[in-house]
Amino acid sequence: MASCANSLVLTNSNGTALSLPLSGNTNAYVTLTPGTQNVLNISAANLANISTLNFNNSPTSSMPLIINVNTSGVSNSFSWTPGNFNGAQNSGVPYMLWNFSTATQVTIGGSSTVPGPSTRQAHGERQRPERPERRHHRGGLRASGLGGSPNGGQVQNNPFAGTVQSCSTPQLTISLSAGTSTAVPGGIVHYTVSVTNSGSAAYSAATFTDSLAGVIDDATYNATRRRRRAASRTPART
Repeated sequence: MASCANSLVLTNSNGTALSLPLSGNTNAYVTLTPGTQNVLNISAANLANISTLNFNNSPTSSMPLIINVNTSGVSNSFSWTPGNFNGAQNSGVPYMLWNFSTATQVTIGGSSTVPGPSTRQAHGERQRPERPERRHHRGGLRASGLGGSPNGGQVQNNPFAGTVQSCSTPQLTISLSAGTSTAVPGGIVHYTVSVTNSGSAAYSAATFTDSLAGVIDDATYNATRRRRRAASRTPART
């Protein structure tokens, strides 16, 4: 999920895009795109500066929301006092997913309730005398109060009910090289075709065709064997 490209823009109440980095006590608005997976990529610092995050429309099964929080700027240990969250209906909470993919610890303070489950990559501690420890989506986020306080902010305990679409993409590279730049009559020139998929997903049904029209008018093709070369995943080719 952390590889998913950002598809949402934070705006002010007039719909004007907010400039980054966000200033403190920012009142931000977000509008989800219907019929697709919505992704908001935000740094921990910018998230901490949002006093109120307003949803102009609430997530649904056909309009899920993934919030990727990059914690690398805070040494992957994020102490967060969430602001307010408006417009995210209770029915939409199971279709909102917080992803702290790089965090080693997330500490939530204050009294605001964070809507939506979180991924298991983030790990922190939460201890409240009046209730047992809660584990969220796939055994994920646990939080505690800031500064060792036993009281911390709440994360709604809802399993993620949506479907996460893969954001992985193939990256196909094809190169052709000759074993020598010149050849004498009767000599043999070896050609090498290298096909490499350096992306994060398989490249299915890929083919490669190289015309020999400019070669066999002055040479003979010996139909020598083809050798496959690839970095990670090798697509099919001819």
